[in-house]
Amino acid sequence: MRLAEPIETTGMFWLPERPETGLSGVLRISETSEITVEFAGVIGNPPSVFSRVGARATPRSGDGDSDLERIVGTVEKGGRITLDGCFRQSSNMVLPSGLFRSTFYASLAFLGVEYGKKEQASFSEFSFSVDGLDAWLSISGIGELEFEEGAENTSGSIRFHKPDDILLTLSSGDQLEFIFSLSFPNVAIPVTEMAVKQTSLVRVRSERPQSVEYFSSIAVRLCNFLSLALDEDVGIQSMTGYLDQETNDDKRWQHPVRVYGQFPPLIDRSPSIQWYRALFLYPAVADRIGDVVTKWFDSYDTFAPALDLYFASRTQTQAYLEMKALWLAQALETLHRRSSDETEMPVKDFRDRIDLVGKSCPADIQDWVREKLQYANRLSFKSRIERLVEPFASWFGSNCSEREAFIRRIRDTRNYLTHYDAETTKKRADRPDELFALYREMEALLQLHLLSLIGFDHSSIGSLVEQNAHLRRKLNGGPATPES
Repeated sequence: MRLAEPIETTGMFWLPERPETGLSGVLRISETSEITVEFAGVIGNPPSVFSRVGARATPRSGDGDSDLERIVGTVEKGGRITLDGCFRQSSNMVLPSGLFRSTFYASLAFLGVEYGKKEQASFSEFSFSVDGLDAWLSISGIGELEFEEGAENTSGSIRFHKPDDILLTLSSGDQLEFIFSLSFPNVAIPVTEMAVKQTSLVRVRSERPQSVEYFSSIAVRLCNFLSLALDEDVGIQSMTGYLDQETNDDKRWQHPVRVYGQFPPLIDRSPSIQWYRALFLYPAVADRIGDVVTKWFDSYDTFAPALDLYFASRTQTQAYLEMKALWLAQALETLHRRSSDETEMPVKDFRDRIDLVGKSCPADIQDWVREKLQYANRLSFKSRIERLVEPFASWFGSNCSEREAFIRRIRDTRNYLTHYDAETTKKRADRPDELFALYREMEALLQLHLLSLIGFDHSSIGSLVEQNAHLRRKLNGGPATPES
């Protein structure tokens, strides 16, 4: 999760079971949602936990309080807070004052609530914002400036309305909704300017309270859905859980709790969304959006390993190109393994053949032969790539020879990057430009299958390819489409 700006605020903190141990501290949440809190003292254990006295002292090994599951408190900006998954990063004693200073790291922060020691953080409603959601939805409730007839551009008006929210029901029974909102700045007197801003976010409602991990997995999956649709790396910007509470007049209301943590995908930059790169936008699937999103979620568990490899190849910007190419090759192989139980020959015929081979061997090596041949009926990596290319053959070469060469390059490059054997050294994509071109072609192949997975038929994919010059350049192994 990436924040628009870092957070720093002072407060008082204590252990849920020991409120008398309160210490002042400074809470910091970085733009990449790394959470730390620095104390003017040692929370939990007294100074006797230190094994030596000096300018920098360290806790004893095995100190049972060095890992504190939960710290609670109140901060200046946000009120009550709960920090989960806490452990001590550092502790030192400043001489000659003898004061201790300690810093703790937390994996999660809940701003707006104070949980008890064993109380589970759970919500029945959750909302989050994602990079590029406004661009993908492509819905605006703000009209153009309209001038009055004959007014010579001296009098006019702007009409605006909040677009209707889009509600979907997932197979799990959870409701997923795209929410629109309009915001207006505080207007000074006299009024010299006026601005209207439309934003969107995602809200998820569950039939019963669920953990943060449950809702964050939904957020990550939808975030990856938008990354595929926009063909751009996007990340989560904010998360808010809602607690169902009762007011003094017996009414119910949803108390918001801001949630912070390093949820994937970890995008450390604001993406530049380009409409021409998008594989599809919401208007193209508006009449079947429920079916498209539901298919994505329903198939995620089955194809999660392939999807994780694909999105890792996109978001891990520090990884070498060789590693990204290997991840994509593995993603393609895994995608086919998870979608097909095809074998080289019928299972019964294969078992009969194994029995025949085993019986014809000396008794002392029969078990060894059977063990070596037990996976021989699985399709080879090259055969799996052939099966994946087949539905989209016309886009991977003008003839069989070109397509076969493309498939061999994937096989040889994958074999070399997996085993680094000398036999494939001269056959693989060697130069960086060759490897990058192959990487982009593999990515395009995987994207076509993911589109098919969520309900795009062959004709729709064909129209998409014809209209998307950026995707066609990938299929041809060319460089990225220029931005201007």
